[in-house]
Amino acid sequence: MRSWFDRHMGRICLLAVVLTIIVLHVVALGHGLVADDAWFARALDHQSLTGFLVSRYVQWSGRIPVEAALVLVINHPWAWRMINAAMLLLFCHSAGRLALASTGKPAAVTTSLAFALLMLVSPHLLYTAAWWMTGSVNYLWTAALGLYGMLAFVEPRDRGPFARFLCLLASGAAMYNEQVAMALLPAAFLLLGALVMQHRWRRWDVAQVAFMAANALVVFTAPGSHRRYLDEQALRFPDFESLGIADKLAMGFGLVSESVTDPQNLLVAALVVMALVLVVRAPVGKVSKSTMLVVLGVLLLGHVAHALGMGEAGSHGLHALQRLDGAAASSARAYALAAWSAFSVACVVMAVVVASWHALREWKAVLATLLLGLASLGAMGFSPTVYASGGRIHFVCQAALLLAALRLVAGLEREFGIQAAKVGIAIMAIAAAYRVLQLLG
Repeated sequence: MRSWFDRHMGRICLLAVVLTIIVLHVVALGHGLVADDAWFARALDHQSLTGFLVSRYVQWSGRIPVEAALVLVINHPWAWRMINAAMLLLFCHSAGRLALASTGKPAAVTTSLAFALLMLVSPHLLYTAAWWMTGSVNYLWTAALGLYGMLAFVEPRDRGPFARFLCLLASGAAMYNEQVAMALLPAAFLLLGALVMQHRWRRWDVAQVAFMAANALVVFTAPGSHRRYLDEQALRFPDFESLGIADKLAMGFGLVSESVTDPQNLLVAALVVMALVLVVRAPVGKVSKSTMLVVLGVLLLGHVAHALGMGEAGSHGLHALQRLDGAAASSARAYALAAWSAFSVACVVMAVVVASWHALREWKAVLATLLLGLASLGAMGFSPTVYASGGRIHFVCQAALLLAALRLVAGLEREFGIQAAKVGIAIMAIAAAYRVLQLLG
């Protein structure tokens, strides 16, 4: 017979997550204006909200709802804290349900697990995308709304009109971040295509995808987006137009490699460990299996070296990607490291897909999730701010890795039993708690 704690464990964990989020926003987050915050705080001093949005759309950005929300909350830190806390909880809830709804686990459990995994992401990345006011409105909020909207395409399919309307609005608002749009709009088309082939589509599905596409079109065709591109190029990368497609692809892949091989990124470490364990039991050839195990093992050495205090000196020689600029043009080591990084990223993707081999639908979903997340980051290689945007541009990619990690947790339980899965979850929860204490310290 299950104990009282086992019966209520999910609710206890969710309560702990909610309290943690509240404490973080009361004690540690949003207590000062940083970087762009100060500019947005003064944006309405001499113009109306409408005038500001029109000028931004024409001269700088198509992110109309995002920038409207930003200038309205930036001077009210407590309003930002309350909304950001709600968006963080919505992000974790939506990610957990998207990845684990088919397992039958209650929402309290999946939300808590998603929060624990999110806290394993590199602190500098989370700060710029989730804790910094300007970054959070642009990235955490849009990603949270986007994932919530995608719940409409998964089970259960019996949502009422009001719930579907909320999903439609959330999906449309999420399109006002270009990277979120590049990941979720293709995903929505893929899901709609699958529903049509299964004769399970509804008018709401078509309406939601069409609404997402219309809002994405507003962002990508904004005249300000083109002007911003030219201004940013002149300021940050004057010779950007002289680069060819191959050069821009290489820069984009450099970002992907950085996101996957960052030794501070414990989410990737958890993903790699779970993939290692599951690949051992996967029905693949010995050569392929051995190759993946060796590469993943080397990646883990980077995390171990960082944990032991060896820092960049310990991890750089293992897998860190050296930028292939003019100074490195004649460096054979630089090109060898670039090739190794490409191979490492490919092995991580293949290992996670192989670990999901039990169901054709599952490994296809995992592969599509990873590729769309990585592509949304790699596309930044075609922006002149490729080296100036900071860690926030990695957030959508990390969200894709988080969804894949949640699926592997379910795989651990299926392959090794619930007790083994609980041990793994406990280790990740301890690491997440340590990251939370670092923020509070």
